[in-house]
Amino acid sequence: MARDCNFTGTRDKVKFKDHGIVECIIAAAVRKSSESSCPSEHEVEKLIQKWLLGAGDRHGGRADRYKKSLDKRQDSEKN
Repeated sequence: MARDCNFTGTRDKVKFKDHGIVECIIAAAVRKSSESSCPSEHEVEKLIQKWLLGAGDRHGGRADRYKKSLDKRQDSEKN
């Protein structure tokens, strides 16, 4: 699911920003933090954006992309 989402919904992906789960994540982050290091809503949003950005590399995505680039390179060398 994370591969099909981004925070703002650009590039024909699902917009995560307005999803109800965002408020739950922010609330949980604030609850788990000590009072001296309580993250702002903006900081939590930035962390969510960063996590979504890396979704394509998780669960073998990076290895798949690397294999495709090798295959493409080998095909171009043959021709």
